[in-house]
Amino acid sequence: MPRSKICRLLVLLPALLTPIALAAPTPIESRQLLFQDFKHDIAAIKRIVNANTTAHQADLLRHARALAFTSARLWEHLAEHFPTGSDQGDTKAGAQIWRDPVGFLKAIDRERSATAALLIAAQSVDVVAWRRSYGKVTDACKHCHQHYKR
Repeated sequence: MPRSKICRLLVLLPALLTPIALAAPTPIESRQLLFQDFKHDIAAIKRIVNANTTAHQADLLRHARALAFTSARLWEHLAEHFPTGSDQGDTKAGAQIWRDPVGFLKAIDRERSATAALLIAAQSVDVVAWRRSYGKVTDACKHCHQHYKR
């Protein structure tokens, strides 16, 4: 390829790739990414809690913080992640979310309270408190999935 064509290609390449880089995820994709983060941290917390030792308290705290951060990102922008009609397509979100918004908000509050309690427990070396708090988070998740997930 002649040098001038290579130079033109190098100049045009960023402009050609910009639309790809700037394409925002859909609401479904956005919430799925956040739930993937949530699942990653829940799995790590489960391993730490099941180890039944305080040796990994710093890791537990890191994952509990990440879980709280993801929870805040997901639920503080609820309307962006769960707009009307986003129960259609490649999603496991059930229509009940939009039919029973009050119940869905209660389920969210339950999860957020449990996640906050886990974050507090993770700051201690009390393995029993870790297990109890982790159980409340997973119970909140199961409750929401039973009622609001297809």
